[in-house]
Amino acid sequence: MEVNSFISAIGVIDGLLNGFLNVIIWIAKILFLTPWGWIIVAVAFVAMLVAKIRTSKDEITFYSVVGGVSETLFWFYTNISTIIIGVFVVFVLSIIFTGLKDVTGSFKLFNEVKTLEATLKNLKTERKVLEVTALPVSVNGTNRMNVTVKYFAYSPVKEQDIQTGERVYIIDGKKLYVDFGVINFKYSLIEKGDAYNIAFPSHMFSEVLPPDNGMNIFAAGDGVPLTFKLDTQDIYILSKDSYIAQINKMIAYSTNTNLCREMGVKTTYGEALGFEPQEGKVYQFYSTGAGGVIIK
Repeated sequence: MEVNSFISAIGVIDGLLNGFLNVIIWIAKILFLTPWGWIIVAVAFVAMLVAKIRTSKDEITFYSVVGGVSETLFWFYTNISTIIIGVFVVFVLSIIFTGLKDVTGSFKLFNEVKTLEATLKNLKTERKVLEVTALPVSVNGTNRMNVTVKYFAYSPVKEQDIQTGERVYIIDGKKLYVDFGVINFKYSLIEKGDAYNIAFPSHMFSEVLPPDNGMNIFAAGDGVPLTFKLDTQDIYILSKDSYIAQINKMIAYSTNTNLCREMGVKTTYGEALGFEPQEGKVYQFYSTGAGGVIIK
């Protein structure tokens, strides 16, 4: 929290300095790079000159003109120099704080990657994701499926898949398709070897219900997708709140190309598996780690 507050403070200071510098540059451009600006400068210069060349008797003499011009030029030069030095100081400070912001940003990213790595250590890539049973029925001549979905997460403490929730869906059609999102991480972030894919359920559709209108099965509980839901005693390293925040961030990153690269995600894709369900049969969906999802 303290690191994030420090980074935020650096960002605010950098924004203020850049904002002030931009205002100064904008004023300088108007005064010295536009006809109206030169007119303003000339009028101001003449006004100061007239005020200085008058004598105590309100007279204008040759000596008062020479002295007034010299004094005005000196005043003008001194103040312009002060302004230039001030702008230069602000510019240098802006560069320093921008560099510091970049450094703290890199540190923040490194910290996020390490936190994500800790999160991924709680996830097993080769695991059961879902159990699906479907009861085919006919309603007024329309084929329909009553689908029961059981969600599973892997407990690294218990070293086994645990059921985290159950949902019932009704879908028209005879052939059921279960669609998954797959996040392909760099293997070094998860474990040694070739297993580095994390899968999560996304939608269900059928031969009559198109994928774009598919039923969302991305169910959540306690603020986290059921397929990643773990109790405090089942989580390594992280607190439950940090784990939930990282899981949700990981899912959000899966749809953002730039953030994917930053967080070690190589690719993301969808994978749908279709089958004609038989009454009483349990279809188990497993993430293979190195590949996508399979039915057992």
